[in-house]
Amino acid sequence: MKLILVRHGETEENKRREIMGQKQGTLSSLGIEQAKKVAQRLKDEKIDYIFSSDLARASDTAKEIHKFHQNPY
Repeated sequence: MKLILVRHGETEENKRREIMGQKQGTLSSLGIEQAKKVAQRLKDEKIDYIFSSDLARASDTAKEIHKFHQNPY
């Protein structure tokens, strides 16, 4: 088994150095680009499942990865 851990992209709140905790967070333009780059990097990996926090910053990053892996749950 191989486990791949990915951190969400940069958020607008990260740029302002705000402590996020359980706040949703909004990916910045850089964060969106980071999410797309990690998705591109992982496109050839065999991924059976994608698990993500329900926080927007994490799920938005996971959705970019999911674009290359339509079968995972």
